[in-house]
Amino acid sequence: MARGGFNLSLPTSWDYGLSQASYAPRYFGLAPKGREVDAELLYSAPFGVGVASASLFARKDPGHYAQAPDDVGFALRLGAAF
Repeated sequence: MARGGFNLSLPTSWDYGLSQASYAPRYFGLAPKGREVDAELLYSAPFGVGVASASLFARKDPGHYAQAPDDVGFALRLGAAF
């Protein structure tokens, strides 16, 4: 299991009579909440003076967030050198 983070003392309230802030410790976790798994199919071929490519991809837990919906997509690319 991945773990890690840090504690900060942050202002949590303000006393207007004393013009003073109250502080409390807050923990900020740095470990991911999910594990991204991805797969991609790519095809590339010469096209005129350049190259054309097509890509189909799928990601589970995109961005390492377990609550994020699965991501599926398709991309086309045309490239040429000049």
